[in-house]
Amino acid sequence: MKEIADLDSRLAQLTDDIQEEKQKQERFQLELRDIRASITSQQEALAEFERGNALVSTLPGISDLAELRDFVEANQRVIRDLNEVKLAARSERDEAMARLKAIQIRVAQTYAVHEEEFLQTFKRYAEAFLGLDIDIRFDSRRTDMFLVLDIDGKSRREHFQLSESQRFFVDIALRMAVATFFASTQTGILLVDTPEGSLDIAYETRAGQMFAGFIRSGFQMVMTANINTSQLLKQLALLCGSELMQIERMTEWAVLSEVQEQSRQLFSDAYNDLEELLHGSG
Repeated sequence: MKEIADLDSRLAQLTDDIQEEKQKQERFQLELRDIRASITSQQEALAEFERGNALVSTLPGISDLAELRDFVEANQRVIRDLNEVKLAARSERDEAMARLKAIQIRVAQTYAVHEEEFLQTFKRYAEAFLGLDIDIRFDSRRTDMFLVLDIDGKSRREHFQLSESQRFFVDIALRMAVATFFASTQTGILLVDTPEGSLDIAYETRAGQMFAGFIRSGFQMVMTANINTSQLLKQLALLCGSELMQIERMTEWAVLSEVQEQSRQLFSDAYNDLEELLHGSG
């Protein structure tokens, strides 16, 4: 992990260096373009002057013509200097790109070594929720590296290509996979806040199955949830039982509103239903 963090830091620095060199090169090119345009204009003026003063231009002591030639020569020297700077900047950029390429290759090789184990864990969690075939591909471009999510063989590179609930639970699946992959002993804890709020009814049961798989593999999870008709808690209770799941009534921790007080029996009924599922599956 330290090696990956170091590589990530070096990659970020190289990306910044390359961007800075690109900006410098663009500035030089703009200056060079302006100077070339100025020289072209002066050369045209000089040629026009010489054509109209063919005899005078051969005589010594013509100060205007001499000054004009000095100006042209000075600008030509500036062009040569800027070209040298541009070549030096391009050389630095190429060296930085070579270092970046080496890092990209190293990261890709490291990912390939652990891909099978990590990917299978992620797929197990994500497919439990989505019910679709999932894959993750490592991809790199000129100055970037990223993971591409494939669902049923179609690449999803942009966040809007997944629904809100899909994004939320695929992200949780990824966190579960990372925790599973890096845990030396399976004693990690995942904290989740009211996940049922982003779900439609079609995915509630699947979310419960995904969470239950994580818990059954030896991890712990602390989750706040609204007591309602959600199938997420019911599915969790059914799959985990009282040995792996405990419900804490947070309604006892605070003063309830008048509306909540009037509906206290509904809370009790919902709790009792969950308790029955817990002890029934145990």
